[in-house]
Amino acid sequence: MYLEEEPVQCQFSVYDTGLFTAEEIQEVYSILQTEPKPVSPKSGSEVTTRFNYSLEEKKKRRMMSNRESARRSRLKKKKQLENLTDQGNRLSVENRALKNRLGLMMNQYYLMERENELLRTESLALWTTLANLYQNIVAMQMQMQMPPQ
Repeated sequence: MYLEEEPVQCQFSVYDTGLFTAEEIQEVYSILQTEPKPVSPKSGSEVTTRFNYSLEEKKKRRMMSNRESARRSRLKKKKQLENLTDQGNRLSVENRALKNRLGLMMNQYYLMERENELLRTESLALWTTLANLYQNIVAMQMQMQMPPQ
């Protein structure tokens, strides 16, 4: 019943796609190579063979489907891990930059605090000098207003 066909030439190798392992491809190939036995409705043993073949075929298809699903799941987890790793690296770099910026700000704060303290001390000295000058002016004015004795 099967017609002989010439093999189809592909431009790429199925092994290079990364979708299936060599064992999986060999398994599918062996399934395709087996010819189903003709089934006669009169023979009970042949019906059982067809039923068994159907179960085996379903089992193999389910197994292939499960393998593909597991492969997709592994790839998804790998991609998630890579994304989390990248995010962790970006956050580490950002954290380091923020710590450096904080350090610079703290240094500026301490410099400003020190300069502010110096200015306060200088201001206090100037106020003291001004108060002494004011007292001297008041004393001089009082001496000028007093009659000579």
